[in-house]
Amino acid sequence: ESFHIVRTPGQDRELCAGFLLTEGLIEKLDDVLVLQECPDDPDVVRVRLASGAGEGGGRNLAVRSSCGLCGKVDLDAMQTSLGAIEHGVWIPVEVLYRLPSQVKVNQELFRQTGSTHAAALFNSAGDIQVVREDLGRHNALDKVLGWALLAGRPVEDLGCFLSGRISLEMVVKAARARIALVAAVSAPTL
Repeated sequence: ESFHIVRTPGQDRELCAGFLLTEGLIEKLDDVLVLQECPDDPDVVRVRLASGAGEGGGRNLAVRSSCGLCGKVDLDAMQTSLGAIEHGVWIPVEVLYRLPSQVKVNQELFRQTGSTHAAALFNSAGDIQVVREDLGRHNALDKVLGWALLAGRPVEDLGCFLSGRISLEMVVKAARARIALVAAVSAPTL
């Protein structure tokens, strides 16, 4: 099976690893046997999963937009498959207020274009662990989660910051990665 993801180039292995995790295709890095950028085509990452992995995705079409729910077969099953997150992260409110400016400092592409989203992982002291940008906020989140997965960095003690609104699909992605806290800067939406 192949997926076509509209994305901002860069950190493509991270994006793929995060996408596999947040789509429920893998649960851990050991489920990935091959995650390799194609030397003949910089826009292709080849993936081979271990036996049994890759059966939980449930999309019925290729991903051709940045919408996180396009093509989902069963939204109810997706939500119930997440399970409870048994841990929590305690973050002082002043840390949450500092996050937008701390993340913005790391948004080089946003400074150049004014049109990208960012996602970041941070600890309870507000120390930013990683920031990734992408035109799509779903991809930015997949990139930071893929970074953690590939680096072997557990995320149970981290929070996630998003530069855009928190929608169901963003919460689902974070929950699949076992992130207990998601914070964002955005105007209210209906």
